[in-house]
Amino acid sequence: MTRYLFILHFFLINIFLATVVFADFERGLAAYKEGRYQEAINFFKSSAEAGNIQSQTKLGEIYSTGEGVE
Repeated sequence: MTRYLFILHFFLINIFLATVVFADFERGLAAYKEGRYQEAINFFKSSAEAGNIQSQTKLGEIYSTGEGVE
């Protein structure tokens, strides 16, 4: 019984973390589209550090073009 509770707990935490990481990407994308590059970078960094590949790619594009980077 304890084993099943542990497994359930593990999956629920992973679902929650995935939702948070995706939300940061979406907020970063919205900020980017509005030209708020520094804010977008902060959201993308947070999401990228958690392993979101889309955020990692977008962050690379921003650095490559120099948008919002000093």
